[in-house]
Amino acid sequence: MTVRLGDLDPEEAAKQAAGNWRGFECFCWHRATNLPDADDWCIVYTHHRDSGLLDQSNAAATAKAMEPFTKGRNPDAVAENHFHWACGWIAGFSIRVYRRHRITEAFQAYHELAQRMADYPLLDEHDYSGTAHG
Repeated sequence: MTVRLGDLDPEEAAKQAAGNWRGFECFCWHRATNLPDADDWCIVYTHHRDSGLLDQSNAAATAKAMEPFTKGRNPDAVAENHFHWACGWIAGFSIRVYRRHRITEAFQAYHELAQRMADYPLLDEHDYSGTAHG
């Protein structure tokens, strides 16, 4: 049984998430070689080439929530787009879980979204229903 981050308290979720990319099979995260604290980061995927409307809507809500943390020279969240010639693409974020041994605001914001999705799978009713633009 896989434990979802949203089912865990923030401290346990942070412990589970930090360095999660090391456990991915057949995966090489090239940004890790440029980060002195790569094990303090996690990778979360929000949607892929074949995602349905629910995942696309939640991905948009997640991107909006992560946007403030993507600013500056040393951001705590970075948009990730990974491609494979045979499988297509998958997108999400790398998020710094810890900075100076403390949980970052970026990870806290993502964890709050994960908790919301653990309780109810839709982050933004208006976006999903198409009423956000009209």
